Amino acid sequence: MAERIKRGDRFVFRMPEVPDEPVHIEVLRVARDQSWADILCTPATGEPWRKRQPLPMPEHITRENGPVAEVDERALTLAHKAVEDVLIEFRDSRIGVLGPANGFVVREKDGADSPILRLGTRDGLRIGIRAYLEALAAGPATGGEAAREAPPNAVDLQVGAVLREPEGGETP
Repeated sequence: MAERIKRGDRFVFRMPEVPDEPVHIEVLRVARDQSWADILCTPATGEPWRKRQPLPMPEHITRENGPVAEVDERALTLAHKAVEDVLIEFRDSRIGVLGPANGFVVREKDGADSPILRLGTRDGLRIGIRAYLEALAAGPATGGEAAREAPPNAVDLQVGAVLREPEGGETP
């Protein structure tokens, strides 16, 4: 059976007469029965176009992106806990964020909904991604979670009335 095609997959088509000018193909939508896909074709020169492509893809169209890497569930759990720890710490310290329209919210201790943004999406993602990468670097866990030198909520954020990026745009 042919490999399943999904939204976001990327392919490339190189015409034999102009191999240096490939046409990049992005899958926009796929039929549930895998009989067709709506694709966006973007040539190296010229205007992009959309078309409905019957599936499976012809053999001369090759996949540009490899198979998606498996998610390390342990590292993902550690990243989730890292963001959650910071949210709880901010809630208990009564710290909120002003300015962003979207962000992370955590319920109050009594389970009541909280209308206060505790963490902006950029900072929350930064904390989660950093914890995920640290967990991957620590290697597979033996008998539980990998040992960490610092607790998951020990991130380098400047906290005041508003969370800010470190000066100079550098992250330690």
